[in-house]
Amino acid sequence: MPPPRFGTLTGTGILDSYIGGIIGEVHCAREAKMVLDCGNGAGGVASPEILKGIGVDRKCINCCPSGHFSRPSEPLEEHVKYLGPLVRRWGADGAVVHDGDADRMMAFDSQGRYISGDQLLVLFTRFLGAKKVVTTTDASMAIEEWAEVKRTPVGDSYVSEELVRGGDLGGEPSGAWIFPRHSLCPDGPYAAAVFCRMVSEWDIAAELDAIPMYPILRASLPCKSATDVMRALGATVPTDGIRVEEEDGWYLVRASGTEPKIRVTAEGRTRAAAEVLLGKGLTAVKQWKKEITRQ
Repeated sequence: MPPPRFGTLTGTGILDSYIGGIIGEVHCAREAKMVLDCGNGAGGVASPEILKGIGVDRKCINCCPSGHFSRPSEPLEEHVKYLGPLVRRWGADGAVVHDGDADRMMAFDSQGRYISGDQLLVLFTRFLGAKKVVTTTDASMAIEEWAEVKRTPVGDSYVSEELVRGGDLGGEPSGAWIFPRHSLCPDGPYAAAVFCRMVSEWDIAAELDAIPMYPILRASLPCKSATDVMRALGATVPTDGIRVEEEDGWYLVRASGTEPKIRVTAEGRTRAAAEVLLGKGLTAVKQWKKEITRQ
């Protein structure tokens, strides 16, 4: 029997090329002082080098990829509250934070305030001069004051698909940012670099104070017949849901993709308006749930 034959393993240097490409494209106007938290995930292999390369004085925490996350992976505010005090203590200009696989990026300002995904979408839009923005049905209507908006079902893959047809920027409030001139995939390290460049040119805290934000309310109802209820409401795909827009805001009704629940999200120009819109969504769900149960 002939001995086995093995091929040749050749390194492509793709990581160095990726890091170098971003460093060659993004340039900071001054040395921004930033806190970087990669959660011991994949971002640790790229973001520290990228931020250093574009001229950021960064303090790295949880930047050793190990497979043992130092916190829950998602960069939600409740998971990264400790960064606010660190920003203030170190006198930093802000912070950037990734999820486990680093396709997402969220941030803090110089006052240690967590920046919501809706606020970040507006900041990126204004800073880059984006005229056409693609975002999801659950994103705030605030973005509509700054750009022409195309909405897709929740999920960054839908945003990417729509950007193929045109658009200057894509993103969703969960922290997935897509810059079509760079890539049609969410890219956390690239988003971190662009945010740091923004910090080097703008007073982010002042910019945030100028962005109008509207009350967003959320509720969910247990519903074993969620798919049937959503189809009765007119949804083609139950988990994509239905968004209803009114003069004072909007509400979104969609089936959960992971639990036997129907989720309702509402945003109004005032809290009272948001409460009314949330009530309309919940009432519609309850009525159809009751009707289907009778059948």
